[in-house]
Amino acid sequence: MDVEVPKNVRRRILEASLRAPQDWHQDAIRAAYSSDDEDWNLTAVFSMRWVRGFDDQILEALDSDNQHVHYQAVLAAGNWG
Repeated sequence: MDVEVPKNVRRRILEASLRAPQDWHQDAIRAAYSSDDEDWNLTAVFSMRWVRGFDDQILEALDSDNQHVHYQAVLAAGNWG
């Protein structure tokens, strides 16, 4: 979360680290999802595919007008059934 590191690098770090879940992931995903930044929203919804506990947010993201967010929400919903 060091803002000195470029945003795209921070986003990719979060996305890559999800394959080895850590306690901090849920907080990072919540922060990204609540951000006004569309890129961070996309990263958050992508992340919800790998970390449990975001059913309500996934359902909300399924209504997104952003096709990339919607696609990631479909994958997350499919992953968690």
